[in-house]
Amino acid sequence: MGRDKAALPHPAGGTFLEQAITRLLALGCPVILSGTETIPPAFQSESAFQSEPAFQSESPFQSEPAVTALADPGHPTKAGPVVGLVAALEHAAAAGATGILATPVDMPCLTSDHLKSMQRAFSELAKTREDASEAPAARELPLVGTFDGQHREPLIAIYPRTVLASLQHLAAASDRSLTRWLAAEPHHLHSLPTAASPNVNTPAEYEQLCSDPAPPAPPAPPAPGRTP
Repeated sequence: MGRDKAALPHPAGGTFLEQAITRLLALGCPVILSGTETIPPAFQSESAFQSEPAFQSESPFQSEPAVTALADPGHPTKAGPVVGLVAALEHAAAAGATGILATPVDMPCLTSDHLKSMQRAFSELAKTREDASEAPAARELPLVGTFDGQHREPLIAIYPRTVLASLQHLAAASDRSLTRWLAAEPHHLHSLPTAASPNVNTPAEYEQLCSDPAPPAPPAPPAPGRTP
């Protein structure tokens, strides 16, 4: 749309990026920004992440900052979102995480409650595997959001590190479509309300969002200098 969507003012305050970080921090996990070297001033802190993360090995993220920015890994232009997804999953796996929850910056109606519902569903699937005495690592599958029960939203999804090798292969391929990859990859679907579905790709869509009499109201970002 000719502008950096991450820097667009959000109707609820702050920018699209700041609101995306805020709703992710509400899940109790460190946040990874993929494809940028810049962390918004409101979230710049030297403090390590303190809360118990949802995805962790036996070693918690005690040395992880609350927000980490990963620069563009240097792949060809128009490489697609899978390149940033792989970079984030590689970083998370190296820190001891068992997976990541991906969310786009241009879907401003998503809230932390929507993402927490995915977090709970993923945990419940893991418990079901344990109760059935199945091998957890071999059976862990992506959990992908859907607004209509049919169409997958590959950028609103939980990707376990068990699919990292497959995603790395996809990122190196000529066809890097996450949608087509998911069509052939076993996964679970998680229903989300249609109210969370609007995304902003054009100036007209942004104007519509701003003119909504009841825009979404996620928590405001913390003041600069405050630890998230």
